[in-house]
Amino acid sequence: MSRVGLLRHGQVNGVECFRGSMDTVLSQIGTEQMWQTMATDSQWCKVITSPKARCTEFARHYAKKHALAMDVDTALREICFGEWEGQTSADIYAKDPDALSLFWRAPLTNTPPGGESLACFQSRVLSAWQRIASSSAEKNVLVVTHGGVIRIILSHLLQRPVENLLKLAVPYASLHIVNLETQKVTINCCNGKLFKAV
Repeated sequence: MSRVGLLRHGQVNGVECFRGSMDTVLSQIGTEQMWQTMATDSQWCKVITSPKARCTEFARHYAKKHALAMDVDTALREICFGEWEGQTSADIYAKDPDALSLFWRAPLTNTPPGGESLACFQSRVLSAWQRIASSSAEKNVLVVTHGGVIRIILSHLLQRPVENLLKLAVPYASLHIVNLETQKVTINCCNGKLFKAV
C-alpha cells in the first residue's frame, strides 16, 4: 500500500495571527506535538517539506533520525496573506471588518490586500500534490506542510468546493494519511489517537 502522510506543523511561537509567508519557528510545545504524532508511525521512505522553518525544523530532524532523504518543495508553502501578514483577526477586524467577514464567507472571491488569491494557491498546491502522488506510487512519503496546503489537498480528494476549505479541521501536528490506491484518508492527532477516516 502506497501512502502520503500530510503532517501539519505544530504550534509556533507568538500570538495566533495570519502568518502565511512569515518564517516563524515552532514553540517547544509545537515540537513536542509533532514528535508525539509521529511516535507510532515510522514507515516512511522519504520526507518532503515546505521551505518555512516551522516545517523544515522538524522535517530535518525526523529525516536524520530515520535516515531518510529529504526534499524541500517551495510549492508547499502556505498561502500569502499580503497586508494581513502578522496581524490578528482582531487587528484586521478593527481596521476593516467587512474585508475580513467577506474573506471568511467567500475566500475564493475575496483575496486579502496584496495577498495570493485562493485560485492561485489551489493551482500551486495541486500541481505539487500531483507530482508527489505520482512519484509515490511505490513508496510512502511524509509531507510536512501547513494547514492551508492540507485543506486544499483534502478538498480535492474529498471533492468538496474549495471555497469551503475553511470548514475542514486541520489541527496543529495532525497527520492525514492518504492511501493512494483507494484515496481514503485517515487522520491522527498529536495524542496518537485515530479520530477520523473518510
